[in-house]
Amino acid sequence: MSHNGLLEVINPSNGEVIDSVECDSAEQIENKIQTCAQTFVSPDVPLNTSDRIAILEHVYQQMIEQKAYLAKLISQEGGKPFRDALVEAQRAAFGIKLAVSHLLSAGTQTSPLNTFPSTSHFEMTVTHQPIGPVIAVSAFNHPLNLVTHQLVSAFAAGCPCLIKPAGDTPLSCIRLINMFAEAGMPKGWMNYVITTDNAAAEAIVTDPRFAFFSFIGSAKVGWYLRSKLPPGTRCALEHGGVAPAFVDHTADLDLAVASLVKGAYYHAGQVCVSTQRIYVSEKIFDQFEALFCRAVNQLKVGDACLDSTDVGPLIRMTEVNRVHDWVEQAQLLGGVVCTGGKPVTGQFYAPTVISHAPAQAMINSLEVFGPVCSLMPYSDLESQIQQINRENVSFHSAVFSDSNHTIQTLYSKLQTGCLMVNEHTAFRHDAMTFAGLKHSGLGSGGMPNSIHHMQVDKLKIVNSH
Repeated sequence: MSHNGLLEVINPSNGEVIDSVECDSAEQIENKIQTCAQTFVSPDVPLNTSDRIAILEHVYQQMIEQKAYLAKLISQEGGKPFRDALVEAQRAAFGIKLAVSHLLSAGTQTSPLNTFPSTSHFEMTVTHQPIGPVIAVSAFNHPLNLVTHQLVSAFAAGCPCLIKPAGDTPLSCIRLINMFAEAGMPKGWMNYVITTDNAAAEAIVTDPRFAFFSFIGSAKVGWYLRSKLPPGTRCALEHGGVAPAFVDHTADLDLAVASLVKGAYYHAGQVCVSTQRIYVSEKIFDQFEALFCRAVNQLKVGDACLDSTDVGPLIRMTEVNRVHDWVEQAQLLGGVVCTGGKPVTGQFYAPTVISHAPAQAMINSLEVFGPVCSLMPYSDLESQIQQINRENVSFHSAVFSDSNHTIQTLYSKLQTGCLMVNEHTAFRHDAMTFAGLKHSGLGSGGMPNSIHHMQVDKLKIVNSH
């Protein structure tokens, strides 16, 4: 909430103001962009690979020492349950380790070009050079780990970066940048910008002084901003999907239920690869539905900072209202609410299970980004795959099965960025490729990939005749 030039950061669990952050004026924004651009070309702020490694290792130690504090900050500003926030803080620190590992292993590649007679005496050397100044826009749902992937990737690649954190959750980003400053990072290499003005944000992103745009957020905003980028600006976009999971009659139901409940209701479903639809073999549908609903009913909804909380609040009250509208629409179309289906006090929404909603229901065709999961029986796997493949989003999917044939059929035919086998769709290791297909994104995430995106290959060809 913006008030008199200040952005108030609200705790979604209780509505209290945690802190206020000053919004940048037009002059401050220009100074920050100019500093970012000048840092890339300035000989006065050199930062070689060993310098970057030393700073990264220092920040890693700080993050490990301050893990509990960072987790509390994540819970307070973002509403993520504290147990999960602790995992996020540890993942962010691990991301820094991955960046260091990448820098230690990356290097110059030399190759002979003797595969053609006229170039038999030629040799090619390839180095990876930073692409240039980076502008990043981040999302609220992982306020520390997402900005770590964006800021640390740019830093490891050798690119100064200016980042716009989510307006709901800027504090984790600011703390991370301060950690880098405390570790000896020269000014200009990493900074943040705060604005609640969409026109100003668009002007920042599309400034021609930036060479690369890193975006995490909604597809509507990401693709729009990409269409406005000046010629030559590269980008990576990470959006969301409508993650499907399959449970066939050979599955271990206890494993499937426990895993999918976590995948569906982790961070109240506010995850781009949250398990949103579960297709269950009609042979076991009733049994799975009963087990799944019983497990969902045991989830504890409450203040994100409490150790006992499983499901915290939604980020804004408008999101509570939107999710409820979608649930009501699913019911009007024939869906049956098995449990939940209503707002709770404040910004909390009861973990909800809906069965037999048709494919055109919004909870099945659009990203819910809330604690709602749809259960549907299937009889023919091939036709279900074809229906899913007609959708314009595609990110993660999952299958619970002991049948190699079922697993391989889904892996080979389902148009998806990743198929999890006997694991929920929201699983992520920060070194793995993380890529949405179709409208779900452009490029690929994961620390090594993000660093690579922010670098260009520079060749030297030598005639050694």
